[in-house]
Amino acid sequence: MAQSLGNIGRICICFRVTNAVHLIDFQTGQIAEVTSSVYWRDPFLSLCLSRQLTEYTVIDVETAESRLPGGHGQVSSKHVMAHILVMRSYELGKDNAQEFWCRSHLGHLLKPGDLVMGLDVQNANPNDTFFDELKKDNIPDVILVKKVYDKQMRGRKRNWKLKRLNDNMDTESMENDFTEFLEDLEEDPAIRQNVIIYKDRSKVIPVESLVDADEDIPQISLQEMMDDLHLSDVEMSEVD
Repeated sequence: MAQSLGNIGRICICFRVTNAVHLIDFQTGQIAEVTSSVYWRDPFLSLCLSRQLTEYTVIDVETAESRLPGGHGQVSSKHVMAHILVMRSYELGKDNAQEFWCRSHLGHLLKPGDLVMGLDVQNANPNDTFFDELKKDNIPDVILVKKVYDKQMRGRKRNWKLKRLNDNMDTESMENDFTEFLEDLEEDPAIRQNVIIYKDRSKVIPVESLVDADEDIPQISLQEMMDDLHLSDVEMSEVD
């Protein structure tokens, strides 16, 4: 499968799922699409889910060479390769804290002090036969997956909404999943192409409040929003 996708890396990050699985090689920036027919003919499993990721703090970022030898497929123009020094957030301030240099496709997003979610390969125990076949020297200690933004700030700036049949979330887990979906819509224009997004008139955000230290938080432009319609029964008068 990896060879048929331009000799892409054996470990990739799934950054989008539509009618195809969209993958990116975090070490080279090479991208590939796996259609449903191809996937079900030769399926592969995930090493972990988003809720199993560990939070890291970025210490340093150095731009890396854009391409490593090996792959010959399409390379993403939206990502920047970088060497990123991170530390587990819960180990900050501890004497025995470990630091890790990671090659990552998130060089365009991360800077020192940022938070990022990643797979702690050192402490992971993936039950996967393909993973067990990989050479240990080719497996990084940490795989960075996604930048962390201030959730409270994101919620305050979110001046849009979706129409739902039921606004009551039955469990905290469902609410968290829905919030993650909203964040995915903000971060990826391709995902929201076929989603109808409405202006939330209950959130009137002053323009000056949008210019602050968190201005890099992903947002949806007003041009992509529709006005919320409120239909009410109005008595029709007879026309002579």
